[in-house]
Amino acid sequence: MIEQVQRTMRRHGMAPTGAPLWVAVSGGVDSMVLLHVLRSMQHPCHVVHVDHRLRGAESDGDRELVAAYCSTHRIPFNCVPVDVMARKVLAGGSVQMAARELRYEVFTQCTQDGPTQLAMAHHRDDVIETYFLNHLRGMGAHGWMGIPPITGSFIRPLLDVDREAILVYAKEHAVAFREDTTNDDPKYLRNRVRHELLPLLEELRPGVRRILARDVELMGEMSIAAVAHAETILAGVDRVGGLPRIPIDLLRSHRITAPCSQNRS
Repeated sequence: MIEQVQRTMRRHGMAPTGAPLWVAVSGGVDSMVLLHVLRSMQHPCHVVHVDHRLRGAESDGDRELVAAYCSTHRIPFNCVPVDVMARKVLAGGSVQMAARELRYEVFTQCTQDGPTQLAMAHHRDDVIETYFLNHLRGMGAHGWMGIPPITGSFIRPLLDVDREAILVYAKEHAVAFREDTTNDDPKYLRNRVRHELLPLLEELRPGVRRILARDVELMGEMSIAAVAHAETILAGVDRVGGLPRIPIDLLRSHRITAPCSQNRS
């Protein structure tokens, strides 16, 4: 897995200078493995743990695990408590949306104080789940985008690794982690996609996760290319007699062709 993460980071230009990274660590298996991998790569890390204070003793256990790991390995540790329910009352929406907004606010603040990039533990299965969720919510063409490897200051080194590989790595390297019991609650749509839809698709077509991840990547590249072409064309629009005019040669020179997606391994 370490080699795969290194390839992903090189491919997308993540932390190219080897500068210190913030690492968002919840205490779950994905983020604990990410931290272990980055440490194994001897990449300097600063850990941020957002305490949502939603699960009582479970939340306390998450914080204590991450704090103990950082203390043992002498990793700078920041724990930031947030009031999710207060944000939900103020802004409306779901508890999950309020928690996400607060997390990203904390992460953004981190990148303004100290290391300028923050690593998140999204992986290949998250990409596929997000693809289905986007379309179930009627997001249209935007739903093809999946999860990008880099969003501003946020990087995702595990994006070419699947959940099974993460679990295997955790077992082989004795990586301690916490289980979030809400990840099994069927009232959340993502959990039903994860535990019901994807296993069914895998039964019908073994290896479907890798196929879907490749297709989502390709369609995301096509969406990015289409936007870039459209912006170039719009920049070339002029007006004749008050009406917009697009030169035919400009349209011909910006025909969109499907990009060749790089093979993932």
